[in-house]
Amino acid sequence: DRIDQVSVQRWDGASTLAGELFLILLNDGSGRLRVQSRITGNVLGAAMLLDLYVKRRITLRDMTIDVVVKQPLPTDRLTRRTLGWLLYEPEQVGVSSWVQALATTAVDDVAEHLETAGWIRREPMRRGRTRYEPVIPNRVFWRAGRLAQSVHGDAHGPDPFLFALVDAAGFAPGLFTASAVPPVPRPHLDEIVRRLADQHPGVMDLVQVVRDLTARVALAPR
Repeated sequence: DRIDQVSVQRWDGASTLAGELFLILLNDGSGRLRVQSRITGNVLGAAMLLDLYVKRRITLRDMTIDVVVKQPLPTDRLTRRTLGWLLYEPEQVGVSSWVQALATTAVDDVAEHLETAGWIRREPMRRGRTRYEPVIPNRVFWRAGRLAQSVHGDAHGPDPFLFALVDAAGFAPGLFTASAVPPVPRPHLDEIVRRLADQHPGVMDLVQVVRDLTARVALAPR
């Protein structure tokens, strides 16, 4: 079914929705993430939960998460570690609470996953910042362009999931700017998200949490 089709997508080694999303948000030239760090953490935290959803390890309904206990465990370390955290705190079931909890380390966790997979090298900078240098810049540059081209048409497979999170993080306009792909009319983009909501209503809980947190960051004093 549709979830299984998403879960087997490999993206040349990125292997997770969270990893693919990180690469989409990464500027291959500067090695910096294109979205504010707090927003990036929130959207990656949601993507880590989404990876469990498409692998059928959690269900999403009415802003709550239920863990599906079964074997075998996820094969990649990032998703396995996320599942372990959910199992360790079974009393915590709120979608918003889990997105925010995962967000605290999501950038580092996903970056470690991508570094192990050979996508990036982490280089410490001053003031505690990190540069994420692509091992092969063109492979990273292609990620945003691939998604931008996909939403021009009938986005399928993992792309509606990815776009919904990109949009919730406020990066939809930047997606096209970063990839030099012509923008898509907003009604077409809204239709992609609407179809996703029809097929996977629980996923929209994750999307709405990211939207709310993104708006909160935007309104916070600087």
